[in-house]
Amino acid sequence: LHPQFDLVLGMVIDFMHCVLIGVVKALLVHWFSASKKYEKYSAHDKIAICDDHLMSIKVPRFVKRTPQSLTQFSNWKASELLSWLLCYSIPILKGVLDTNYYSHYCLLVVGLHILLGDKITQQSLDLAEHCLQQFYLKYSELYGIESTTMNVHLLSHLVMYTRAWGPLWTTSCFPLEGMNGVLRKHFHGTREIPLQVTKSFVIILITIFLCSLLTILPCYICFHNYSTSN
Repeated sequence: LHPQFDLVLGMVIDFMHCVLIGVVKALLVHWFSASKKYEKYSAHDKIAICDDHLMSIKVPRFVKRTPQSLTQFSNWKASELLSWLLCYSIPILKGVLDTNYYSHYCLLVVGLHILLGDKITQQSLDLAEHCLQQFYLKYSELYGIESTTMNVHLLSHLVMYTRAWGPLWTTSCFPLEGMNGVLRKHFHGTREIPLQVTKSFVIILITIFLCSLLTILPCYICFHNYSTSN
């Protein structure tokens, strides 16, 4: 590696996979999965109530995906998990989760809300760090040491990366995942995928070039005819 490359700060945590697909989805499994219905933190018997509240929400225009049923949370996309985390979960879970679990979850929401902001003050960073550290430290006590995964541990380092690189959305994989959807349209089947994508983009570039000629060529002909006639 380059001698000036910082192996720690240079490997930024992606909040999309770590927090949303990692921690948030794991919490949904704890609360609403049938396999966990006998655990003290389970809200499986109240999933219908939560679902009614979720499906009745009229989402603002900036939310691209309307809420899906909580019974389908295993199929939720990262953007849906983000909307659940920041917009829906706090009012829906109030009175559903036990007070200790609800207060604990609020620490995660507050911390991520701060770190995903456009402008973050030093005071806000300190608050986010406190919230996420407390969430991490209490997680094993509430959900068991076996549930305290690497993703949960990485929450305690998110503020450090925010101080170094800025808000979490600036280093997330959301734009890259979106581009995967674009690339997916440019190949069919499973053989020679790089070659298929390359050929598709070459065709697009040639098409753009030919279209530009159709615009320029008539002007050139007119200019040439005018020049030669004079």
